[in-house]
Amino acid sequence: MTQPAYKSVGPGAIRSALDAVHRMQPGSATTMTNTRSLSQLSAGQRATVVEITAAPALALHILEIGVVRGAAVRFLRAAPLGGPIEVEVDGFLLSLRRDEANSVLVDVSQNGSDPE
Repeated sequence: MTQPAYKSVGPGAIRSALDAVHRMQPGSATTMTNTRSLSQLSAGQRATVVEITAAPALALHILEIGVVRGAAVRFLRAAPLGGPIEVEVDGFLLSLRRDEANSVLVDVSQNGSDPE
């Protein structure tokens, strides 16, 4: 039997993640010059997650799907007319709503991009 491609986390890990969200200092990453929201990246551009600015319930959802501080992300494509975006996060493909992507701040320094 093969193992699932996702990591199972228990209630303790989720509680720790939510506590970490509450301890984040809002705006701490926004002073960095190479920081922008995930939705502002271009196709093929790589970045590193530095902060999640969403309300606690949405932040917990974002953390649960693997978008955590320090995760490597690559912007793949965006749907037209403000639809969802597709990103690769630590090797996994995810589709995020624009409001979710807007609340994920990333650092694009030293990450480069892939040719389209």
